[in-house]
Amino acid sequence: MAAATDGFKPSDIAHSLKSKAEHAFGVAVTDPFAVKEIENHRADITYTVTASYTSEPVSRQVQYAAGPSYSREYIGEVLAQRHEQIFSDATYMRDLMQGHLKGNAELYREPVTKHLILSDDAYCYTVEDCRGCNGRGKHDCSTCNGTMYHTCRECNGHPRMHCTNCSGTGNTSHSRYCTGCGGSGARMGDRCNQCYGTGKTGSPCYRCHATGTMTCNGCNGAGRQNCQQCHQGEVQCSSCRGACQLTYEYNLNVYAQTKVSYGWKNLTAPWLAPALKEMMNAPECSTVFSVDRYERANENPNVFVGTGHVVAAQAQVGFQGMNGTCQFIGPALVPVFLDNILSGGFKKTLEGVQDHKNLKQVFQASSSKIARELVSEQAKGKGLDECSPVRKGIITSSDAMAFSMARNLSTLHILTSFKQFRWSAVFGLANALFGVLFVLYGLMSILHMDATNEHSKAEWCLGLLAVLVDPKGVSDAFMSPMQYFFDRFRYDIDYLLIACWMLAALLFNRFTLPLLAPRLWNWTTGSFLKALILAVPSMAVVQMFMALHPSQFVPLQFSSLIPTFHLNMGQVFAWFVVITPQIYLLSLTIAIIRYKAAGIHWGEKMMRLMLQEENTTGIRRAFLEKS
Repeated sequence: MAAATDGFKPSDIAHSLKSKAEHAFGVAVTDPFAVKEIENHRADITYTVTASYTSEPVSRQVQYAAGPSYSREYIGEVLAQRHEQIFSDATYMRDLMQGHLKGNAELYREPVTKHLILSDDAYCYTVEDCRGCNGRGKHDCSTCNGTMYHTCRECNGHPRMHCTNCSGTGNTSHSRYCTGCGGSGARMGDRCNQCYGTGKTGSPCYRCHATGTMTCNGCNGAGRQNCQQCHQGEVQCSSCRGACQLTYEYNLNVYAQTKVSYGWKNLTAPWLAPALKEMMNAPECSTVFSVDRYERANENPNVFVGTGHVVAAQAQVGFQGMNGTCQFIGPALVPVFLDNILSGGFKKTLEGVQDHKNLKQVFQASSSKIARELVSEQAKGKGLDECSPVRKGIITSSDAMAFSMARNLSTLHILTSFKQFRWSAVFGLANALFGVLFVLYGLMSILHMDATNEHSKAEWCLGLLAVLVDPKGVSDAFMSPMQYFFDRFRYDIDYLLIACWMLAALLFNRFTLPLLAPRLWNWTTGSFLKALILAVPSMAVVQMFMALHPSQFVPLQFSSLIPTFHLNMGQVFAWFVVITPQIYLLSLTIAIIRYKAAGIHWGEKMMRLMLQEENTTGIRRAFLEKS
């Protein structure tokens, strides 16, 4: 960049405008800028820095004392006396602050700041109780919290634990149910040939005597272990190493709180005054104002005056058929007024929003920097003429109005057409639902994949095909675990079983209800109690989806959620080739049935892109009110 004394050249201004245009439109600019009639300007700046001072005591642990020692009770008075000594000499504080300001131009540019100007070297010392242990020399053990015992790490405090030999199932097959029939004893309408109709496979576990639990070996059923990290619940203090007392060093840190006010004179152009006023709080502030001299002379010792200058330029610029008088400020030529010369490039954005129903074009047109600034500042309540692209002359007010009206029409189109059946919305919901079901069925397959199991054609059917090929198998896979759950709940309440079902239902609701039942999900938002209530009927829905994959039956018990598979690449390949398309077919079928929910899902996505916001809570509420 050319020096201020030499004046700015056309190439300097063209380079600044090119950077601004690329930043505004997000693409490289190849069209040339025609720059002529350059006027160089200047203004003298006065910086008035007003300082106020505070002191804060600081202390640290030291090994040796090298100064006067005091009692802990009097250390506050000693530091207060030192504070008075430091601040009693106004000349000393003025010289200290002046030395801190000298050569540090940033302190003249920051409107308000707090900074350390002195770390006092007058230290004093006390011998006092260790702060780490309050003078005890020891403290409670963090491992056992001073109790001398800690929870057994093997059984987590429970006297009995899941048998490690059978994974808590009670039999050597590591499963409570036969994987072939899902515990029903029947398969394809006949007796299951894997479990011979018993619903179970394997033999009773010898270690737990088929109970599924065993006494913990780590604590012999006590649920706790002796702590090996302490002595009677206490450990030596690491700070004082048991000495109980330590030497602490004290001193003062002095801080200056400064406020800067600006004044200017000798302006060579009237447009410089409003430009300088706006630039005071702009991010480019530190690059615009130059500090030339730091003066001490002032009646008030807490006031410091610095002087500097600002360089500026004005030029006639032509770009893409637009001509205007542009104004720049600072050695980096920050544009403060561009007289609409970039409106020619913005016309391309307006072409993209002419068809307000072509949302893809509207979103693409809204991606430029100028468009994003308009949208962002309008969302904050600013009028079009107050938005920075219009105020700085980057685009005209009429162009901004045309762009804003086109986006409003696109928004109205979204709000009035989201209830219509459209394949793009259906496929969007199907894709989102496919991700959820893919994870569900993938986990089921991982948990109970058996390399030795021979699969029939029906066992590779999922969803609609499973219902058509093996309706009884789907029915059995749905009813058997439900019956088991109700029996356990009726005769012997199993809280872990209930917790597992509730957790599965809560997770399922979290990922499916926003897609399939947005109104119901909105009812539970912000209330865990409502989500818990809704999880009860959702247990049956979870099991229904699980039953649509009957060959991969998974009991809803924590003890069953243990992988027992052997990796078989043939099965993995068949899963992706055969099962995955069926999962998408099931997702697509559900999305077609729930096309209204698909419309809400589509509308939320479109409005999020339109408003450039991630939070769609308010947007969803608007769609639910209109649906």
